[in-house]
Amino acid sequence: MGLPPVRPAAIADANVALGEDAARRYGFEKALPSWEAVAEDPAIGAVSIIVGNALHRPIAEALVAAGKHVL
Repeated sequence: MGLPPVRPAAIADANVALGEDAARRYGFEKALPSWEAVAEDPAIGAVSIIVGNALHRPIAEALVAAGKHVL
């Protein structure tokens, strides 16, 4: 029995043009302007946080509060 399929739904970046380019290059369905937009998106169930260490905790806590699984 294998793992369930993973669908790269969104990448978030305050620099929208950079986010859109990264989404296109790495196969994400869309780019969002912030991690808050990720938290608000009901279609996103799990999130991998890739930011500086000092930002991990507040983002992780907010994502968990929004019902997301955090990697």
